[in-house]
Amino acid sequence: MEDRLTTANLQMGQGASAFAEGNTDDACDDFRSALESFRKAGDPAGECEALYNIALAEFRLGRFAEAQTRATEAFDSALSLRH
Repeated sequence: MEDRLTTANLQMGQGASAFAEGNTDDACDDFRSALESFRKAGDPAGECEALYNIALAEFRLGRFAEAQTRATEAFDSALSLRH
């Protein structure tokens, strides 16, 4: 499980770097990979962060419906983290 989290965090870092450099398509791919890794690792907080980052990247790419869907998923995920 720790390996999956390490992988997910590396993917998030790669996505953040790509996003900062303006490589938004690459960032989206990295964030999606991180989302899958966080899900496999059972890390809901990581899932939430990945969903939020996907929403930002999709918005930057002008894919507003997808951005809204992912933002809603991130919001719902964040609400589920509250105990």
